[in-house]
Amino acid sequence: MQLSPGFNKKVAVSTPVVIQGKGPLYGNGEQIFAQPHIAKDPLIYLNPDGIEGPPILSIRPGHMQLAALVGADGTITTDQRFDVKGAAQYVIDTIFVLNATAVPSAMTGGIYAAPSKGAAAAIIPATQSYAGLTGDPHSILKLTPDMAIREAPYLYLSLTTPNAEPIKFDILVYGYVTKTISD
Repeated sequence: MQLSPGFNKKVAVSTPVVIQGKGPLYGNGEQIFAQPHIAKDPLIYLNPDGIEGPPILSIRPGHMQLAALVGADGTITTDQRFDVKGAAQYVIDTIFVLNATAVPSAMTGGIYAAPSKGAAAAIIPATQSYAGLTGDPHSILKLTPDMAIREAPYLYLSLTTPNAEPIKFDILVYGYVTKTISD
């Protein structure tokens, strides 16, 4: 590909340059783009002009779903790990337990930021009862943890007392991103 004689490697992102009649292109000194970078909330571009390095797509810090465990098994006491998405540092403010396939009998257990029921990493304590779930698809149990800044890349559901009957349910974790992965 040949650059037009007026193309300068120091061209600003918003300055279009026509290359071989293909329409406007945007340059940033290192790269050429067919259109300016645009990201829709909650996505943002860090370093969109590419002058300080390559543009990086990131998540705008703010309230969002941080993690989800779909199909948690209520009959086991081993750790059930789920990923925290898009946040290197966050504050959890609400956890929803929903979509239970049965009524939990005596099921109890916690949610942790470390495996093996790490007491210092408890987000929801080991004594948490899930009796508020009715097995109805519209039944939702809202849990409110103590708010703290966390940096764990994974969360763990670890039941203390499993359900006697087979049961599956979902866990949705919401909170505030204080530092994105790419910051």
